[in-house]
Amino acid sequence: MNSALEQEDFAAVKILSKYYIFSQKQIDQAKAKQAYKNSLHGKLDIEEYYDPEFSKIDNILTFITALCSKNYIQDPDGYTNLRKDKTTTSEVLQKINSGQHIDILDNSGDWFLIKTKEGKTGYVHKSRIKSS
Repeated sequence: MNSALEQEDFAAVKILSKYYIFSQKQIDQAKAKQAYKNSLHGKLDIEEYYDPEFSKIDNILTFITALCSKNYIQDPDGYTNLRKDKTTTSEVLQKINSGQHIDILDNSGDWFLIKTKEGKTGYVHKSRIKSS
């Protein structure tokens, strides 16, 4: 996904989004790319071979931001545990009900760093996170 974002390949981002859960990390990456594009004020960057006229970053940023707003918990038990660390034996910080919206801060590895609607941050196993 990072490559698709870096290359501003909107078609690839849309295809990969069917199998990928976006996080704030990707939004920040897209915002940085958008800031770079905007800093050129429409001029070609010859050193980087970047032409802002063909940029798709605005579309990508809108698309992934919308998808991030749809991330939620889904667990057959009706809730999942927000944990202090990336392990099932770690301290439980909070129970999160199935269906509750969450903000994913980092989606690296099997445990995602998330923020609950109450503002608590911790880890949830990726198998308990869905995006509609």
